[in-house]
Amino acid sequence: MSNITGDVLLHFLHSMINIPLVCLSIAQFCESTKQLYKVQTVPQGSCEKEVPSKLSSGLHNISQSFLKTFLLQLLSMELLQKRQHPPTLIKRAFGFGIYKRLLIMWAWALLPICLTIWATAGIWIVYGMSVSNGSVNLTDGFPFISLCGTYPPQSCVFGQVLNVGAMLGVWISVIRFQQIRDYGCHSVLNSVSLAMGLLCALGTSIVGNFQQSNQLETHLAGAFLAFVIGNIYFWMQTVLTYMVKPKHGGCYIGPIRFCLSVACTALIVLMAVFLKLNMKSISAICEWIVAMILFLLYGLFSVDFWHLDGHYFHVKKRTAIPNEVEVSTVTLNI
Repeated sequence: MSNITGDVLLHFLHSMINIPLVCLSIAQFCESTKQLYKVQTVPQGSCEKEVPSKLSSGLHNISQSFLKTFLLQLLSMELLQKRQHPPTLIKRAFGFGIYKRLLIMWAWALLPICLTIWATAGIWIVYGMSVSNGSVNLTDGFPFISLCGTYPPQSCVFGQVLNVGAMLGVWISVIRFQQIRDYGCHSVLNSVSLAMGLLCALGTSIVGNFQQSNQLETHLAGAFLAFVIGNIYFWMQTVLTYMVKPKHGGCYIGPIRFCLSVACTALIVLMAVFLKLNMKSISAICEWIVAMILFLLYGLFSVDFWHLDGHYFHVKKRTAIPNEVEVSTVTLNI
């Protein structure tokens, strides 16, 4: 079945490649026909005599055009039968390598954007569900994010949103860590930032799975990892932005990350202060703004990931000899 599918695909590519050749032949035929029936006027006294163009030259051009097209079609069919056509002519004729590279670059750049859109839309949907079914009373003040996702059915949506967001966060943190290493920065700060990013993702998943009405202590521990450790992670990423060369995003991405990190830190402090003063509504507003800033900071990684052509993991395997120092490296291209 796979051989039949491969043959059908190859014949389809053959027909697609022949279309430009046939169009070229038709255009040359029309041009030669026009030249064939074109007349010249030669003044002869007061009268003009019509003299036909060179008939033999026109017929020669037509026959040469069709012969060239026929030979090219035979050549393309021969290449298809030998399975040599796709890696050569298709890539050169249609620039498949360029489109593949752009597709990979877009795929990596869309990953942080997907996280930002998914998490932002998800928690606001949870907020709307909690308000609509009466689980949250806005007359008592603006609710915390965790309060909106405490009771079913929105608690199910809340947990799923944060679990998917945590998975994307782990993926982004690992890719960013490897990208910085590929740029030649082997600083300990990069390794510590990876650990912080993974802890932030873990805390996000804990917040979604342990509601405050069931496990308050565990829920608060997850919130600490998600907000505080997440803020520290982006402070480290701000420093790494200035350490790594080349700097993507021009001269703006560093100051933007710095300003957002400062705002996030200030709002976390204000959230704790207002909660201590029993001003829960203002503290909840600060929490929502902090969450939006963290999602935005994740989305800014799309500027860095846009320049990724691929992602490489280096797996080191030790040799059978215990005293052998050298290791063999296998590179996997994903």
